[in-house]
Amino acid sequence: GRMPRVLPVIEAAVDAAMADNVLWVRAQEGKQGRILVFAHDAHVMNASTRGGIWSVFSEAPRMMGQHLRAALGGSLIIIGTLGAHNGAGLPAGPPIGGSVDAALDTLGLPLFVVDLRTAAREPDALRWLDAPHPIRANFNTELDVGLREAFDALVFIDRLTAARKIAGIQAR
Repeated sequence: GRMPRVLPVIEAAVDAAMADNVLWVRAQEGKQGRILVFAHDAHVMNASTRGGIWSVFSEAPRMMGQHLRAALGGSLIIIGTLGAHNGAGLPAGPPIGGSVDAALDTLGLPLFVVDLRTAAREPDALRWLDAPHPIRANFNTELDVGLREAFDALVFIDRLTAARKIAGIQAR
């Protein structure tokens, strides 16, 4: 069955409020200010949520990244974070077959950044990046996204680990 219509409305309201908060901070900082917003890929992306647990929505809600892209245009850089494997202390969740995470994992690099804005130079890469592909989300589900629509760049981490205290660093 489909999720009651009220849930996508709530999700859309939450993301609109998140975008309003970011725009308020920008107004305080001024046009020369820099802001880093760290949130789930589903919130930061410039695309509606589709796939995985979000498939229950009959209408995909508009996400924070979409609101911010409309307001800020090219001055906004949206960076998605992908992780192929879960380490100790996290739920089991290997890369999903056919996912972007699985494809990037085959490179054998533990950590890297991909600037998707430069793909226009490679027609084959451009076609692949524009087509919808699953990316891992919430450890064991996925989002279906066209990467270039959703993100400007991707950070890839081969193995996610649980948060841990770093010796010598005190919370203030």
